[in-house]
Amino acid sequence: MRALVIEPLENLSLSLTPVTGLELFSYVVSSPIPLPTTVAGVLGNMLEIRLSSDEPLKGLEELVSKLREKLVCSQPMLLGPFIFFLYREKIIGPTITIHEKDQAIFVSPDLFQGTFLNLDKCKTFESCFMYKPKAMIGVALERNGLEGDKKVKEGFMYKYPISTYSSLIDEAHVKPFFTYLLNCERDIPRTIVRIGGEGRIGYIYTDNKIITDHFKKIFNPLNLNEKGIYIALSPIPLLSKRSEDLYLENLLGLEFIGDINNVLGMPSKDPEKISRKIIVERIGLGYYEVRNIRRPQILMMPSGTLIRVKELKKPVYPSILRNLYDIGFASLYQLSSSA
Repeated sequence: MRALVIEPLENLSLSLTPVTGLELFSYVVSSPIPLPTTVAGVLGNMLEIRLSSDEPLKGLEELVSKLREKLVCSQPMLLGPFIFFLYREKIIGPTITIHEKDQAIFVSPDLFQGTFLNLDKCKTFESCFMYKPKAMIGVALERNGLEGDKKVKEGFMYKYPISTYSSLIDEAHVKPFFTYLLNCERDIPRTIVRIGGEGRIGYIYTDNKIITDHFKKIFNPLNLNEKGIYIALSPIPLLSKRSEDLYLENLLGLEFIGDINNVLGMPSKDPEKISRKIIVERIGLGYYEVRNIRRPQILMMPSGTLIRVKELKKPVYPSILRNLYDIGFASLYQLSSSA
């Protein structure tokens, strides 16, 4: 395995469910980390992979297959991310994302005591950071002919998020390094690529010097082989069997943990309370440039969700879930081997 690093060169624009239109009514739900579909798209673009499918989900399946072939990968192809930060000229990490609505914090795995997150240790470890998106206004432009002047399209203003990161201790600006396990034989040379929306750029490359023992504890439903308490490093995708049926027990995507009572929710920040705050939100599966349309939205539980694995199961997953797991969705870090 190799460590795959995404190093932004500017503030990224990352979103979960972009909805655009008139400025007054448009909204966007931001993401503190690049989604696995974003990372897969960046790799596909860098490797000049061309897709032929007209159907967006079939196109995703085609992308996963061609990435695995070009990079000589096993399943799952990607796992993560851990996030490292450049803070006062030091690299701090790895950290885990705890994402609730438009806010997120990044904390060291060592701050967990069971399902309790001890933020009092932040000053000692210097390993607590926060994410705050800034809402920006964009406009769509059109050109009058091949060499004509550009002008703003009427009614085509939209909002987009800009990601900012800082220390939770002193709010000093920090630079993130999104780090994944790449289960492939080929290295990725240091390359400038477009990441997310609004033409933002960064480096992508492999760097095995930053792999620590923490990376040995990352799994996902395709290779889960130990019982214990886990925390999601990336969103856990869920599929509804029927559009009108959105109860958690009737969703596909949690078969690997068995009983839905094994969903423990977000970490508790109070040692006297057991957290059962379970968040389910919508997530977009990215932009399909072959057809110039967005892929569908599905449901998900965000990064930071705690789950318990009491017995090991090997369910048969729908192809869409297998493809999402293969590129890093539902990446899980083992906090404890005791379930």
